[in-house]
Order: sequence, then structure tokens, then C-alpha cells
Amino acid sequence: MQIVTPPYEKMIQYGTGRLALRNQNLCFSQLLKLPSFRPRPPQRMFRKTHHRSFSYLWDVIQSGNVFASNPILKLIPERTNYNSVQRYSKPTPVDLSSMTASNLTRAASQVQKEYEEAWRILMPKLNDLGPEELLENLDQLESASLVVDNVASLCHHMHVFNDSWIRAVHQVGTDFEHEQSRELYLALLESYTKVDVGTETGRLLRKHLNQFELRGVHLDTEVREMFLNLEASKIEFESKFIIPEEVNEQDSTSSTTKEQLQSIYGMLAIRQKQAELLGYDTYVDLALDGRTISDANEIHCLHNEVAKRASLALESVENESKKIDLTSHLSLDGTLQGLFAIARALFGVVISEDENPNGWNQDVRLFHITAGDVEERWIGSFYIDAYKRSTKTRSTLMAPLTPRIVYMNINAKAPVWDDSPSPVCLEDVVAIFHEFGHVLQFILARDNSWYRPDSSSIDISEVMPQFMEHWVFEESMLQTLAHISGSATPIPDEVVTAIQKQRRNEKIEESLRRVFLGKLELDMFSRKDNEESLVALQRRLVEDYVPHEPIPKSDLSPMVQLMEANGRLQRPVAQYRYLMSELISADLFLTCKEMGISNQDKMKKLGHSLQTLILEPGTQADIKKALLSICEHESVSADAYFKLNFLLSSRHSRHHGNMIQPSTKFLGNIIRNWRLFKFDRVLWSIL
Repeated sequence: MQIVTPPYEKMIQYGTGRLALRNQNLCFSQLLKLPSFRPRPPQRMFRKTHHRSFSYLWDVIQSGNVFASNPILKLIPERTNYNSVQRYSKPTPVDLSSMTASNLTRAASQVQKEYEEAWRILMPKLNDLGPEELLENLDQLESASLVVDNVASLCHHMHVFNDSWIRAVHQVGTDFEHEQSRELYLALLESYTKVDVGTETGRLLRKHLNQFELRGVHLDTEVREMFLNLEASKIEFESKFIIPEEVNEQDSTSSTTKEQLQSIYGMLAIRQKQAELLGYDTYVDLALDGRTISDANEIHCLHNEVAKRASLALESVENESKKIDLTSHLSLDGTLQGLFAIARALFGVVISEDENPNGWNQDVRLFHITAGDVEERWIGSFYIDAYKRSTKTRSTLMAPLTPRIVYMNINAKAPVWDDSPSPVCLEDVVAIFHEFGHVLQFILARDNSWYRPDSSSIDISEVMPQFMEHWVFEESMLQTLAHISGSATPIPDEVVTAIQKQRRNEKIEESLRRVFLGKLELDMFSRKDNEESLVALQRRLVEDYVPHEPIPKSDLSPMVQLMEANGRLQRPVAQYRYLMSELISADLFLTCKEMGISNQDKMKKLGHSLQTLILEPGTQADIKKALLSICEHESVSADAYFKLNFLLSSRHSRHHGNMIQPSTKFLGNIIRNWRLFKFDRVLWSIL
């Protein structure tokens, strides 16, 4: 699973030009993927005006309209507000089917010019603005660029092998001069002293200040120059072994093992030096600052607990490579209806399909989320690109387009005929539930904080997706999805048992793999001496945690994966988050089961708690407070995780602690006569 949720921003000065590393969706991260890439000043990107004239003429020819408009610019919201609960009206649908590569480059050029003009006007007024006005101006300064950059990410994922789109995506990027402005940093710092740090305004000011400090803007001139030189060297190291997705692995000219190892050593040394310049003992201390778990020792303890229990469970794992085929029982529409029913039951949202999605492909579907109250307020929308195509990315993901519109990419097998049912396999169902968890987490946040997340949000970014995954493997849930999908027969009991057993085995091995990668990452980025080589470190951890998956001495792929995550993907020291999110989500779901899934009132109460304590606060959710309120303990524990995943079947769960045999009778009620309801009303007819 790949998730494209933007972590935090960095600004890099390289040579004579400044390029913004806004998040992993943006141009710079993709430019880095090109082996021949060399940074250059952004103003040179659009120096040939006759190319723009030709692209406009081509748009007119394609559209048949001399006044052809740019659909990308129509996506840009008119205004956002940092300091109140977001209330958006449902936007006018944008026809993305007419979007061209030239639309993207021209939108980027226009946005760059508008940004430069807005920054020129804002600069003299920095010291005259109050805290809220300053934040609002910064928001407006960046909003249009974020939309264009997100569209560029979409195009990168959906046109992996199209040369014109690849060139257009690599040209997109705004030169955010304000992100290196010491004057702006001082203005933010002065505003921060005037507000209560516990308020929303104080939190947002602190977030901006943290980003400036991570870029070294607060450092003295000499130290700052050293910091930026180190950043430039790090980019050079990264570009040596990162291969673009559009390059076939067999045709790629990847670096040798020796070259990769040298690059890793160089990048680790640079990270360590940068952390010291910023006042931290190690890079791990820098990355964990402000996280839910800010102490590396606490993470090590969590790893040790999971590894000990998973190693014991590993002894009972049977190697079964047989794939269980459920395509005759499950369909895409049935899966979506069951999924939307759960969302309606827990969070009171209604999800309806737009009959005219006008997406980037004829198979793209558009859904709108509205509040289930009398007002039927529009909350957000999401696109689903469900079918596998040779031209798009193989990754399953969720990524934003605007503050309230996102898209999901799934790679299910397309039906033979347009009017045929769309069968999906179990892996597709899991991916749909998982990515929809990201959709809920993004859209239901009251302050759009997931649209501009920082590194502190990494800890909780996978909690809701993992929570939604647990629903799939409830025995009666699979039967419910099969019934909604129109399956002629229920899924045989022995198949359900085999699925749960396979899930258990996969989770045991996955847990140990997560521990291995998490420990390797922590040890790599906290090493300050050369007593143990990186190759020896990796070999020792393989023997300790994944002896069942031997890795050759010459295979550096685990370390390369970690360096890529900490570099191009902008997820610093974050491997542990997957395991921690699994533990937290298991705790929440176990509480859900103990309440009794068939009890509608209790489910609504639980959903309200999840929404107010985890979803609405967005990146600022206090997960320990949520655990204390919902699960009656605030520490992250592995107990629920092992109860849910490592038992052979939910039928046996009644013999373990307070586990209760699940029942989805409340879902069964909605499907008895489900064909009598329209698609957008069948979701929760029992309410």
C-alpha cells in the first residue's frame, strides 16, 4: 500500500535557483527520480513563449472552442479560512476529461506569476498584520499552487508512460520565495508572542515556525549556508539510486551495491550533521520531536513487545501459498455499498454518486459526502479510479486535489463489458476499505489540517485506514458484502475460515517485518560511531527478527527503501508508524466489538467519539486522549492487536478475555430489500 498523504514542507536552495519540496506529490520529488535531473531556476521553465502559444492553439483545436478554458484553474477554491470551522458550498463540477498536458504547464506558469505578485505586495506589510491576518495571507499565498501541484501528482500517477505528461509534470513547481524569508520568520515569531499558544491560531503559528526552523531559516548566516550546502549534497546522493516509476526495472541503469552503500553512508552523515546544526543530538531526535511518541526508547520497547509475541506465534504458521478467489462472490458496487453503510452508521454521513463525474478517464467515478442532518451540508467529494490500466501507476493510494476533494486509485480488474458486474478479489476489497479510511480522515477533519500536514501527524496517519480494514475480516461482513454483490450462494464457511487463517499468518510475518524495518531505521539514523557497519547491522537484525525471510548480504533494498522514505517520500523516521497505527486501530476496533456491533445506539456513540476525538481534530488529534476516552487506557498496547489478528477465528474469540462473537445483523437489515432503494439511499435504511 502506498499512501500519498503530504508530510511536511522543506525548502532547498540549490545553486542559483530555489526549488520547493512541498510534499511527495510535487514536482521536485519527481524531478529527483530522473537520473539526468539537474536543478535549474524555475523562471527558465517557461522561457519559450511560442511553446505556450502553440499549446493554446492545440487546446482550441481539441476543444473546438476559441475561448477554451483551463479546467485545472477551475479547481482552485476561491477562499479558505484558517480560523473557523470550514464551511464549503458544493463546488461546480469541473470537467477533467478535457484536461491536457499543456493545461498543466500553463496553469503552473500563471500560478507562479500570481504568487510572485502576491508575495511582492505582502512583503512590505508583514509587520503591520495581526496574527490571524498573517495566517490568512499565507494561506491565500499558497492555496492555488497546492492545487496545481496536486493535479500534477494526479497526472503523474495516471499517465506514467506518456512522454508529454511526464514532461509537463516535471515542469510544474512554484518557486516559494517566502519559505526562505527571514523577515517572514521574524514576523511569525512576533505574532506567536502575542497569542495564547493553546489556541488554534497559536498552534498554526507554531506549525509555520517549525517549518521555517527545519529549513534552517532561523540560523545565523554562516551556519545557514552550511546547512543549505549539506541539503544540496544530500539531493545529489539521493538522485543516484532513485529510479522513476516509468522506467522498467529491467531497463533501468541502477547504481551498483557499492555505489548505493557509499550514497547511504553519505546521506546518513549529512542528516546527522544537519540535526546537530539544528540543536539535536541525532537525526532521530529531530524527526521524533513533536510526535505522539517522541522517545526512541519507547518505540524500541513497543518493537520488542511485538517481536517477542509474534516470534512465538510464528512457530504455528503454516506455509500456504494458495490464493483464495472470491471474485464470484464480491463486486465493486456491493463492496462500496457495504462500506458506505458503515460510514453512515458510525459517522452519520451520506454518500451519493454523481451521474456526470467527467473524470480523467471514462471509468472514473465521483461521489459526494454530505452530513446526514436536516441541512444535508456538503462536506467533500472523492473520485475513485478503480480499474487497472497499463498507463497508470500500480500503487493503491489516496491523494488530495483540493482541501475538500480527493481521489482514490485502486487496481481492480475491469469487467469485460460496460454493463457487466465488476468482480473484485479480496485484496481489492481490503485496498478499498483502507483507502476509504484515508478519505474519511482527510475530508472529515474540520480544519483541513491533512491538506497541509507536518511531521507530527505521521503517527496517526494510518489509524483510520487500519480501523476500516478490520471490518473486512469479520466473518459476517464478508457474507454481507457477498449478499449485496448479488452472489448466488454465500461464501462457504471453510473459505471464511481459510481467509481468517491466512490473514493471521500474514499479520504475524508482517509484524516481524515491520519490527525489522523500524529497528533498522532507528539504528541507522541514530548511529554516531562506526563500530558496526551498515551491512553488519542489517544482517544482525535480519537474524533476530526475520530469519524466515533471509536477505543476502549484497541486498541493500531494505536500507534503500528507508533512505527513499526519508528522502524523496518525505516521511522521516516513520517506519514504526505502520505498526503503531495497527496497534491503535486494533484497540479501537476491539472496543467496537466488545460494545456489540449489532447495537446501533452504541455504534453511533462510538462513531461520535471517533469523529470528535480523532477525525475532526485532524493532524492535531491527541491519540492518547482518544484511547483513554474510548478504550479506557492511554498507553499504546499490543494486547488488542494480538487478540484480533492472531486468533484463528472470531468463533474462538469468546474464550479469550472479553472478546464477543461479532454480529452484523444491523448490516443485514439494510440488505433484505436493498434492490428496492436507490443507490444513495440504500446505505443505511434502518436509521
